[in-house]
Amino acid sequence: MELPNRTWSTIIANANSSTETLVQPDTIKEVIKVLKTNNRVCGAVGPLFTHQLQLFFFDMLNVYKVYSERISTAVTQQGAIATQMSLVRTMRSAKKEVLRLLIVFIDKSGPPEAEAKAVAEGFIPPVLDPILGDYKRNIAGARDPEVLALFTSVVEKLKNYVVSDVPGIMDSVFACTLQMITANFEDFPEHRINFFNFL
Repeated sequence: MELPNRTWSTIIANANSSTETLVQPDTIKEVIKVLKTNNRVCGAVGPLFTHQLQLFFFDMLNVYKVYSERISTAVTQQGAIATQMSLVRTMRSAKKEVLRLLIVFIDKSGPPEAEAKAVAEGFIPPVLDPILGDYKRNIAGARDPEVLALFTSVVEKLKNYVVSDVPGIMDSVFACTLQMITANFEDFPEHRINFFNFL
């Protein structure tokens, strides 16, 4: 993992001096590439990936927050059409890769009880606000169906260790997703499937 970790460190070092570097198309593509690499490794090594994820977990969430804020700003300024813009779509792809990596990581964690507990205590609380808050605040067209898939995995795999988080999760996803899928029976097919799986 030395090469992707070095690339990631460079991206974060540049972002620390100016967050503008994070929203350059080439940088976003590099972020996506590094996340996809980590995703594949996580799928292969399973629980051992914890050590690798710890290296960049909080930076990854900060990158997610930056992209969330930029997308929300673009939507506020230009309306729903902003979700079709190239830069916004690329930032959304990066956000989806963060969510996919977390889904694979949680799916591969366990079954040893100690491991599930460590994941629930170490990785879930920091994820709740940036991901759930972003999902709840965004317009329908900017909500990622992978958020529902992620929290389906969280509840299925971590069971008792996340019981106290379930009301907050439901509060963030239930009403806003229900509004999206009850307006008609065609829009948001991925949200529909993931929502029913989540329930």
